[in-house]
Amino acid sequence: MKKILLTTMIAGALALSTFAQGYMTFSAGSTQKISYSTATDGSGAVGFPAGTVASLAGYGNLNVALYTALSGTTLGVISGSTKFGGAPDLSSWAIASPILQKIAPTAGLVPTSNWTTDTSSGSPGASMQFEIVGWTGTYTSFGAAYSAALSGSQVLLGWCGSTLSTGAFGWQQISGTLATPLPITKDATHYNGLELAPYIVPEPSTMALAGLGIASLLIFRRRK
Repeated sequence: MKKILLTTMIAGALALSTFAQGYMTFSAGSTQKISYSTATDGSGAVGFPAGTVASLAGYGNLNVALYTALSGTTLGVISGSTKFGGAPDLSSWAIASPILQKIAPTAGLVPTSNWTTDTSSGSPGASMQFEIVGWTGTYTSFGAAYSAALSGSQVLLGWCGSTLSTGAFGWQQISGTLATPLPITKDATHYNGLELAPYIVPEPSTMALAGLGIASLLIFRRRK
């Protein structure tokens, strides 16, 4: 009797856990595809190469992730980041599962895939905050990839709402349920494509030389 009761309690807990998660579907077509550029200004972007695990020579595997937070949560930028509009600070946001890596059938296109949101972001069917990001390599989160890029590793980064990707820098949307998963909204104020590019910042020595040059110019102008 006790075993039956325990089994029932465990099954019930698992069921509640399952139904407490939100479910979203996502795909990227030709008008809102996943693209990349190896130029530091993001120019000349093309569709990310197709593959079951899409990969780019020199940069590694593609990773596309959905991050979520409770309704009304404001998405901030990482302190000190300014390139491409400033990188999203997702340290308090939850990453949905799984991280998508497949590009098919052609470059830049993502077949319909499912994301399961974290229970900390709200109940299924309720409003949540969303942000889609991308990076290359074996890093398990956007934050880890961003840190690697700052340390000099060859990493491509991208996020919704950047000056390259356009779309929204975080948006609110109703989440789906296991019975009725909802699609990620795709338009100019939600997901609108994702472009990855090198996130390279000037080295301290470069910045020091630039400052010295500006100071010298000011002194020269005062003398004139």
